[in-house]
Amino acid sequence: MRYLGLTLDGRWSFGPYFDQLAPRLQNAAAALGRLLHNVGGPESPCRRLYAGIVRSMALYGAPLWVDALSSHNKALLRRPQRVIAVMVIRGYRTVSWTAASLLAGDPPWELQAEVLAKVYQFRSGQRANGERPSVDQVGRIRALAQRALIQWWKEDLGSPAAGSVTVDAIRPHLRRWVNRRHGVLTFQLSQVLTGHGCFGMRRLGTPAQGPGGSDRWRPLAVTSYCATTYTAVTSYCEEVMALKEAAEREREAAAHADSLRRRRPGRRRRQYALLHPLQ
Repeated sequence: MRYLGLTLDGRWSFGPYFDQLAPRLQNAAAALGRLLHNVGGPESPCRRLYAGIVRSMALYGAPLWVDALSSHNKALLRRPQRVIAVMVIRGYRTVSWTAASLLAGDPPWELQAEVLAKVYQFRSGQRANGERPSVDQVGRIRALAQRALIQWWKEDLGSPAAGSVTVDAIRPHLRRWVNRRHGVLTFQLSQVLTGHGCFGMRRLGTPAQGPGGSDRWRPLAVTSYCATTYTAVTSYCEEVMALKEAAEREREAAAHADSLRRRRPGRRRRQYALLHPLQ
């Protein structure tokens, strides 16, 4: 039975509802993705606004179905969250759900559903007792639930299935990262923080090493910096990655380049070449 936008089944498992919801979320994220290019396009506030639209669609009716979040239903929620989070951070499509949602400061939607359920239970309990909760009371409960949300998220990140390098850099400063009011994620900075980008090290046959000679790329812990230093680190990453991208384009354009490495005349490739021409 369909009631107020929710598909109800006899066992209240909400399986049919999530099966119908997932394609709608994917389509909405894909439609917005046509506006959110990695190079150029809207700035971070607009990207977060678009992400909030998809998130609101996903969390509609959360207090009712939060107890029915099976592993299958969680997976259906995480797929569109990953798509929209990658667009928010201007990342490559190979970035994992864990790293993308972490950099975007968007906690797992199933945990955000728990927060909505807590607030709803408080308000419904107060009304059942004949009381009308004030705005301050609801705000206090919501703030407590948000603090608990960060703690749940931090515990969930204790054993990530993917994106462990990004998690190691941000998890110790998770609350500060989510609540920060400075710094945006550029295309080049996201490459450094995720390790997915135009590094050109392994492709050249040399081991990809981070600072100190480690055997894998370790992102900078920008989470602990103030606004001024954050800007300096971002500028440094943009300059370094711009040089690497220019070198990659030269290798692709070389006559002796492998067929898989040659320049592809796609729309985004042409747009990027116009914004960043070879010097």
